[in-house]
Amino acid sequence: MELLEDGKVSFTYITTQDELDVKAEPGDHEGLVNIGKDIEGVKVSIFIRQKDKENAYKVSLRSEDDINVSDICLLFGGGGHPRAAGALIQGSIEEVKEKLMKEIKKWME
Repeated sequence: MELLEDGKVSFTYITTQDELDVKAEPGDHEGLVNIGKDIEGVKVSIFIRQKDKENAYKVSLRSEDDINVSDICLLFGGGGHPRAAGALIQGSIEEVKEKLMKEIKKWME
């Protein structure tokens, strides 16, 4: 887990290879996004999981306060609720992280 923006954003990811290495079962990753949200001072928690062995990631966002993660996910073809949303974003881990952080920073201004 990485804390960004002076501890206001938590970022966690898992690749397909990571899941194979630890012999993860389907659904073992459920709820991991909430761990980041439970850290004091975190306003947005990001968890991304590689979609099979593709260059795409399933994104889960959770938020506090006035940051509408559903609106952020809508920009990437996803959706959800104001405090819990998701999307599928193409790219590498770093590219997905950069795309998300660009939009999250707009909400934090």
